Amino acid sequence: MKKLSLRLTMVLCLTMILLILSESESPGSAIFSRAEPPAPASTVDGSALQIYIDYINEAREDEEWSDDRGEMSLIYIDDDDFPELVIDWGFTAGGCQVCTVSGGELVYTYAESGGVSYIERQNVFVDSGGRMGRYHDTVFTIQNGEFTVIHRGEYGEEATDDDEIPYTEYYRWDEEEVTESEYAEKLRSAFDGSKAVNSNENACSAADTLQKINGLLKANAPSMSGAAAADEVLYKGLPVNRFLGQPIDVVIESFGNPSGNDYYEGGRYYGYDGICFFFDETTEEINHIWATNPGVLEINGVALDKNRAGLIKALGKPSYEDTVHNEMEDEYQYSMEYTQYDYGIIITITMPDANSKAEEISFRWYNDGPSEEEYQASIAEDSPQPGTFFKGNRRGK
Repeated sequence: MKKLSLRLTMVLCLTMILLILSESESPGSAIFSRAEPPAPASTVDGSALQIYIDYINEAREDEEWSDDRGEMSLIYIDDDDFPELVIDWGFTAGGCQVCTVSGGELVYTYAESGGVSYIERQNVFVDSGGRMGRYHDTVFTIQNGEFTVIHRGEYGEEATDDDEIPYTEYYRWDEEEVTESEYAEKLRSAFDGSKAVNSNENACSAADTLQKINGLLKANAPSMSGAAAADEVLYKGLPVNRFLGQPIDVVIESFGNPSGNDYYEGGRYYGYDGICFFFDETTEEINHIWATNPGVLEINGVALDKNRAGLIKALGKPSYEDTVHNEMEDEYQYSMEYTQYDYGIIITITMPDANSKAEEISFRWYNDGPSEEEYQASIAEDSPQPGTFFKGNRRGK
């Protein structure tokens, strides 16, 4: 009996020790675990979303596009988490395009203007339309990343040789003659219209669609838990990009009280050794990270206070680089941008020239930066273009 009591006492002591140890972790480890791999909030491919961004911007540059009549929508036709993009040009001849991304390339099919009917996540949609007495219902599915027609119905009126009955009605389903009731039944069997919605029901402007895509990219970023991935830049051992979108209190929990608390260019920031975390005072979410001393940042053990050649060795080839004009300082600088598709961010590195060491490194979301009007004004001027920072969604064409 005494032995049993002794064993129970030992078990209770060990349990108490484990509880004490589990509660005595460092502040940083409560936010980042260095033992588990990073876990994205979703499985959406960031590089595929970037293809949408590029294509939308190309469409807006087309002379036929008009923001007054054209609309776009993100819908879910098949059962994965990657949305399909529908672009309705807003006039009959333009029609609309239903797009997806497969194998790193944009894939699309044309449909009538006015959008398509689809049953969400059931992998089926219908393009219905026609004019001048000839109409159709084309049923599509997505197979192996391609839009595939599984049924096609046609109906309308066609001319006859009978002067008394110059026109006669016809109904065809998959090229076979059917009656009107048979046509309706076959269409209903292939596509349950009672469960369908039109893609234009949630349509919005091109600018708003870009914002929605940007939201998906933000949701796709790794969670605050998880070890640093090989392509993540670190500050004091923690991945910098994961702080974007987080409450500013997370920075204090990770690094303690800031050495600086001030405003710069209209934004409030908390400053630490060589780095500033800017945040929105309304939401208190971090929206910009600015390293004024690139030497405090590292990737795979290599500090980022390097010139162009050293940065390429550490980070790889940039998605964009050029001499740009800093209007605030009225001077030209060399700029390198790295578009991290999976995290939805742009890393911008600036230095006096390509042979000098980096002076500043910024982290922002894709669509932060100059407005569309400022961008259009900048591309109309000769290179080097002013105001070209942080526009990764308009690069790489």
